[in-house]
Amino acid sequence: MHLTKLQNRDLVAVDKINSKINVKVKYYGAFRKFGDDIEFSVPKESSIADIKAVIQDKLNAKSLVQSSVISNEDSILQDDYILNDDATLSILPPVCGG
Repeated sequence: MHLTKLQNRDLVAVDKINSKINVKVKYYGAFRKFGDDIEFSVPKESSIADIKAVIQDKLNAKSLVQSSVISNEDSILQDDYILNDDATLSILPPVCGG
């Protein structure tokens, strides 16, 4: 019986590792040249830094992505913010002007 419980816990742990979430990132400003948005899947518990890395790889726009921020509907998210559920985000490039 103890072995069965251990196996069940192992299955739960494997499910967490294999869990994916869907992310949609809307483009604004300088990102509009790449389209309106991008959608992809990442492992559950990915950070905003992980999301930025995916965008960098897909767009080949490292410096633009690194100097931009990611937000949800409520606030700008720090790079260490963890996503546990499907999300719609926005990537906001730096703005200058006067």
